[in-house]
Amino acid sequence: MLWATSMVRQILITFLVGASALAQQKTQQKAAHPTVDQIVDRVVARFADEEKQEKAGREVLCIEHGSYDELDDDGRVKEHADTVREPVLIGDKVYMRLVSRNGSPPTGKYLDREKEREAKFREQTKKPQKKEDDEVKFDRELLSRFNVAILGEEAVGGRPAWLINVLPKPGDKPERVKLERVLNRLSGKIWIDEQDYTIAKVDLALTEPVSFYAFVGKLRSLTLKSEQRPVRDGVWAPVHMDIAVDARAMWKSVHFHEVSDCTGYKTKSELERISDF
Repeated sequence: MLWATSMVRQILITFLVGASALAQQKTQQKAAHPTVDQIVDRVVARFADEEKQEKAGREVLCIEHGSYDELDDDGRVKEHADTVREPVLIGDKVYMRLVSRNGSPPTGKYLDREKEREAKFREQTKKPQKKEDDEVKFDRELLSRFNVAILGEEAVGGRPAWLINVLPKPGDKPERVKLERVLNRLSGKIWIDEQDYTIAKVDLALTEPVSFYAFVGKLRSLTLKSEQRPVRDGVWAPVHMDIAVDARAMWKSVHFHEVSDCTGYKTKSELERISDF
């Protein structure tokens, strides 16, 4: 879920800043409302402040209670699992460790898979980040790729929010990093909290398939729904996430639907540090 949360943030900040350049004609909502430019400025400032909090160890993480369905090509459930993952620190990186599968600690092949996944995570933390994995640069050229419409207001978790619709413009677009290939083809709605100017909810989907690695890998469909709330001292964190993916890696299909809910919030500085299983 962490990778998804990170991707959501990058996608939403892209869309929001883009709104400033692309939706000037839609800034007149109610006289009491700020303009789109003002909303965007405050959201970006809020995002920068949250990044500082994360670096200071105030990033809020949670125990994830997930329901995972592996699907066949016709969308039928091949395997179901209810899982619990807890955040731990490996070095200075957060790892979501599987602690329960269908009500019991993982055993057999599931424990072996978890050990392999953690071993890969440990190896990745030792390697320098590749350029292709860098975050997207939010320049004006990137922002001009989207059509943005302000639809009005809608409450999220009992809090008023601005509802914004985003749609990629047709035509070819630059793809400088892998994330841009997904960004260029995502559309949907985002909700911005009117009090804190942060992302309260998203509902996004891929408009067309995305290929990677000379067509060896393909993301055929993606839907992403997420909701977050202020959970500790005004710090926002996810409370619910719903992800559906249909992809192909080499000759293997990856088709799943995962729903996660969060409890037991802790800051990064409060997490347990681990070295071995």
